[in-house]
Amino acid sequence: MSESSENDFPTPAATTDTEIHGRPAGEPLRKVEEQFERLVAGVRDYAIFLLDANGVVRSWNAGAERIKGYLPVEIIGQHFSRFYPADVRSTGWPQKELALAARDGHFEDEGWRVRKDGSRFWANVVISALYDDAGKVRGYLKITRDLTERKLAEEALRLSEERLRLLVEGVSDYAIFMLDAEGKVATWNTGAERLKGYKADEIIGRHFSNFYPDEARARRWPQQELELATRDGRFEDEGWRLRKDGTRFWANVVITALRDADGKLQGFAKITRDLTERRAAEENLRAAYADLERRVDERTRELADAIRDGRVEDEGWRIRKDGTRFWANVVITALFDEHGRHIGFTKVTRDFTDARRLR
Repeated sequence: MSESSENDFPTPAATTDTEIHGRPAGEPLRKVEEQFERLVAGVRDYAIFLLDANGVVRSWNAGAERIKGYLPVEIIGQHFSRFYPADVRSTGWPQKELALAARDGHFEDEGWRVRKDGSRFWANVVISALYDDAGKVRGYLKITRDLTERKLAEEALRLSEERLRLLVEGVSDYAIFMLDAEGKVATWNTGAERLKGYKADEIIGRHFSNFYPDEARARRWPQQELELATRDGRFEDEGWRLRKDGTRFWANVVITALRDADGKLQGFAKITRDLTERRAAEENLRAAYADLERRVDERTRELADAIRDGRVEDEGWRIRKDGTRFWANVVITALFDEHGRHIGFTKVTRDFTDARRLR
């Protein structure tokens, strides 16, 4: 029978103990390796090489040299376990990989591997068993990719997400939580528990409209908030919200739509602040200012302006006890108690008469 073309790449089943495809019985595995080497020698992005049935390296391509750092003369004939960290070798994992590949025909894994210089890289490894017609393993094809950059990026993202999770969970002044695309609560932080009164297991999975008064739910305001956030990417509002015990608080709410890389809506991030005290203070200021406006003479107007703005400054002539005049700079500051109620004023007066003469 004639020899086949030397460009033919024999399948693993071609290397048998009988004459197959025109090859003499007992053709050595080296013939397969030589043709294999010609096909993959120039590939640089993948380490592609053959192992014999015992795991000894039988071929070495340019990609293997680039990724692992060994020249062919340094590694061919060596056991492939030298690519594994010592702690992995001690578990017998390289041999287990070959056993799994022999059993299933194919094995894939990711993990740390070691270069010639001792540095580590994160590898995706695929091992395919090569059998003869009798089902006996004649060797293995091993393909390795260096995924270190991807692994480091994933680890950096994981650490960033973990730091963000810990940060968010520890925030007690803001309710920060996630909603799914339908508006159901997906996460719950310490601030949300403190502000709204629900524990995580009491609220996760329930619709966020539970936080809104009946009149807001009746006009579908929670749903409209999500629709506006979906349309514009972000929505901000202030209004009354409900705690678990039914009490109301004045809330500032920011809802941000979350989308995947394809732009598909995944859910929402929701941040809520309790502004009840600020609102009460503003109401007190408005009431105090309105009361002073029944009295419209210049002096009460200054006081009213100080209540409205917190502080008012003016210059003008003032009179001493003896009747003489002086040019005064006057600063009036409104005073409020811890609940925002107006309790009085401070007034600072400076004599600017000499400065006025020099102008």
